[in-house]
Amino acid sequence: MIGTPVYWSDMTGLLKTFIDRHETVDTRYDGKNVKIIVQGSSPTEGEIAAISHVLEHWTERFSMEYKGVIK
Repeated sequence: MIGTPVYWSDMTGLLKTFIDRHETVDTRYDGKNVKIIVQGSSPTEGEIAAISHVLEHWTERFSMEYKGVIK
């Protein structure tokens, strides 16, 4: 599970930094299921889609199974 509040119409800087720091492929992530929790007072579908898009590509790079968003 990865969680982020919607901050200025996107994920937080802390989550962006976490994603950026994972540069090398690590086999311990292979096949892991990943769901995203997006929280905010009223996140729009566009904001959720943008966050989901980034995480979907990130999980693909590390051979994880992307399971979608919980809002």
